[in-house]
Amino acid sequence: MKLARGCLLGLLLVAPASSLAQGSLPPCIQVEGVARWGADAYNHFVRVTNGCDRPARCQVATDVSPAPQAIEVAPGRTVELITFRGAPGSGFTPRVTCEITR
Repeated sequence: MKLARGCLLGLLLVAPASSLAQGSLPPCIQVEGVARWGADAYNHFVRVTNGCDRPARCQVATDVSPAPQAIEVAPGRTVELITFRGAPGSGFTPRVTCEITR
């Protein structure tokens, strides 16, 4: 059972943005949740990639860190935001909403 749960968690972390992100995302925005082991715990990151022709203004939160953080992502760029340090587990779900600006 532990192996199956670990495989499922791995699939969740590499799943496409449309299955991870909660909220409104333009089709040219991709979101990925990444957990990295460090200092005896996991650090949670949310990576937002803007494939649009214009900048995007996004609100980033997770089920573990529900307070939203605002970021801006330039066209053709990726921003990685740490949302939680020292988590006992690697599982989390990004909750991202974005709007295209200008």
